[in-house]
Amino acid sequence: MELITSPSLLFLDEPTTGLDSNTANCIIGLLHKLSRRGKTVIFSIHQPRYSIFRQFDHLTLMHKGEIVYAGAAERALDYFTGLGYQIEAFNNPADFFMDITNGEAMPTVETPTAEDSKNSLATQYR
Repeated sequence: MELITSPSLLFLDEPTTGLDSNTANCIIGLLHKLSRRGKTVIFSIHQPRYSIFRQFDHLTLMHKGEIVYAGAAERALDYFTGLGYQIEAFNNPADFFMDITNGEAMPTVETPTAEDSKNSLATQYR
């Protein structure tokens, strides 16, 4: 309904919730096409499959109301690798980021920031 007025900005709260994976992929594909036609599309989403995640241009990850990463989606893996986290082979990056922000993944490589584990992810990001 909102697309009828051809807005320049779309702000969506979990547009794929309750959809099967194929329909969710189609919705994100449509939003991606709209973004390429000059629309700004901002949305929240939880646990997107990889085919959806790879369409993201910009990614903002939050934990407990604080930003732990904001930047190019394609650079997020490198950012967390730089903090000492290692993604397992064949793991979905979106799931990997959820594991990190929820404290289920810990740094496995010694880095200057990994050694100072007292710093929260938000503090390290700042």
